[in-house]
Amino acid sequence: MERVTFQSDGATLVGNLFLPVSYTEGEKLPAVIVGGSWTTVKEQMAGLYAARLAEQGFATLAFDHRYWGESEGSPRQYESGEAKTQDFKNALTFLQSRPEIDPNRGGGLAVCASAGYMARAVAVTTASNLS
Repeated sequence: MERVTFQSDGATLVGNLFLPVSYTEGEKLPAVIVGGSWTTVKEQMAGLYAARLAEQGFATLAFDHRYWGESEGSPRQYESGEAKTQDFKNALTFLQSRPEIDPNRGGGLAVCASAGYMARAVAVTTASNLS
């Protein structure tokens, strides 16, 4: 696991990037962004799923949304669907920029409220790409 940071609308977000044990430098992996339930942080549900998916050959990212965990943002523990949607979009951009990642093979796994935020991020991104 590698601790990583990336920007989301001016806030620094902190995540854990998991790579398969079998990863070799130069390889391009499929990636999965993992989102947990409503108020969890990356070390909880999302991190557990991310670690297991990495065991199956995926590069995975579990991260703290802004206002939560190690990520920036105030007020703390503030639930913002709009911010979380944007954070998922920026997490994808970050992952696609990594040398280990095949930018054309990505996906997401989200549980509970994150499923709605991730679905919205996908819908908004797809709609903007069609324009």
